[in-house]
Amino acid sequence: MGAVLSACCIGTLSTLGLIGARDAPETASFTFSRGTTFDVGQEQELREYLARLAADARIAILLSGHTGTRGDQQANIALSRSRAQAVALIAQDLGISQDRIRIAATGNAQPLPRPAGLSDREYQSMLARVTVSTQVVR
Repeated sequence: MGAVLSACCIGTLSTLGLIGARDAPETASFTFSRGTTFDVGQEQELREYLARLAADARIAILLSGHTGTRGDQQANIALSRSRAQAVALIAQDLGISQDRIRIAATGNAQPLPRPAGLSDREYQSMLARVTVSTQVVR
């Protein structure tokens, strides 16, 4: 009986977000094909991810926009900001309040390591992304 009662209480506390909640920061990246147009399927994945985050008002998000390593630095910063702002609008549309969202525009300053055998075109495409980082605010 005690084990059943414990399991019942733990399940209830978890449902209430008191234990077992998503306290560890997490990061996810979503890629763009060009400009502020998402790669195929990425916007839907982003929406599903953000909808899950919207359910917990304790979670704040940092949206970091990135570009490829080519081109003018100022143009890349502007493009990375536009990408992060596009994601912020989707987050707000899904119920994440503006005070829970921060934006960073990194341009081409934080490229990912280039996997062996990847063409330059594939590598540059992989770099065009927004990274969503979470933090639990207490």
